[in-house]
Amino acid sequence: MLLLFILPFGALLHGGNIPVGTLFIFVSIITFARRYCNSTVAVQEYGTLDGIEADNAITDRSAAAMDEEWREKHRLGKIMSEISSGKKNDFWVRVFIFFVLAFCGVFMSAIVVGANDGAEESLKLTSAFSYAGNKNLEYTSCQLGQGITPPDTTEHSLADFTLLSKAAYLTDEAASSTLQDWFGVTTLVESEIVENFKADYEAKNGKSPVEYKFFGFPDSDVGVISIRGTANGFDALSDVQLWSAAALAQWIRAIMPLGGFFTPVLQYLVEIVSLIESDHLDQVAFYKQTSAFVKYVKDNTKEDGNTYEGNTYNNIIVTGHSLGGGLAMISGAQQEVPAVALSGPNAVISRRTFSPAISKVALEAFTFNIVPDRDIVPRLDDLSQNYQRIKCRTGLNDPISCHFATRSLCEILLSCGSGGRPIPCDCFQQESIYIDSIVTEVDGATIASECPLTTRL
Repeated sequence: MLLLFILPFGALLHGGNIPVGTLFIFVSIITFARRYCNSTVAVQEYGTLDGIEADNAITDRSAAAMDEEWREKHRLGKIMSEISSGKKNDFWVRVFIFFVLAFCGVFMSAIVVGANDGAEESLKLTSAFSYAGNKNLEYTSCQLGQGITPPDTTEHSLADFTLLSKAAYLTDEAASSTLQDWFGVTTLVESEIVENFKADYEAKNGKSPVEYKFFGFPDSDVGVISIRGTANGFDALSDVQLWSAAALAQWIRAIMPLGGFFTPVLQYLVEIVSLIESDHLDQVAFYKQTSAFVKYVKDNTKEDGNTYEGNTYNNIIVTGHSLGGGLAMISGAQQEVPAVALSGPNAVISRRTFSPAISKVALEAFTFNIVPDRDIVPRLDDLSQNYQRIKCRTGLNDPISCHFATRSLCEILLSCGSGGRPIPCDCFQQESIYIDSIVTEVDGATIASECPLTTRL
């Protein structure tokens, strides 16, 4: 009673979440009535079934008759117990406990870890080796050209955007050197533009832990906004709040007979759920800031109408990994600029919950998602029209690694071919195929000499 009712209800009221608190009370009353107003609980409370015999006035019965009566009572009690509190009930209790513990784990990690910037120091690359790639139709989207102006060429664009989504996790210095080594062309980390915008935006709308970088490629007149993905507990809580309703709708559809017929109405059901939580969803609506920044650099204009100071680019592209990929697709669809996500949660079912709402046409016209096998994150919400599935070659006991950006980059380079792009040394820590498939470009080069800190996992 204290753990499952009083504490959650008190937390909702303390947080000012009156709509969800009201719904919680309503569901709790129904659950309480169903749990305690039934025959099984009555039998368990009194501990007897006396009185159900045909003639309870007869007291001089034989031992055999009393034994038979006991067996009938026991059989009836077992049937009643199975009906109301059987295996299915135990299953749902376990499911509920699992989600409670999972949420508590995420919440505690958010408190312990805090909202750090998730910055990584470097990404070691080597040009001493290359991958020839597969000469088949396994990955038909190795080259993203239609509707997208890439920073360099279309030949390696799938790998390019995978690296750019990874670059959001790096420090500014590491990102600058990594992109310079990767593309071999002038690359600018436009940190001042980002800092000035964030300062102005957050002064008016409040602080937000969302992190993103703006990379400029003057030679091709391309600006790439890379949004960082989940790097701490607060980011994970944001994932849960933004996409939990869509995930629940998917799950219900999966267990319902002919659940696929309900797909067209799921967006409206999720919208209704989001209305109950609208005030608190606004607090984790990181996409509002990223969409505003996309508009800012796309139109080269501040909200007050003044042109911002800094380099301008006529071709704006958004990318990101994990949570950053989901935000990239939302912002891209809202501002009608191309968005390439890596392992990003989708927005088809939840598209009406965003502000402004997103049309399915916009998702199909401006978004693309890279979906590794066994990665659960890009399976949140339904996939839109444009996506590319890629392999994850880890063991079946290690699905979490399928979500890592560097692993996806290695897989794309292996299958699509590196074609002059350097290879991350981290690729040589993966399965043996990533080592066995390399072509040596520099005489005498070895993995030990090029990547001295690399050890096989």
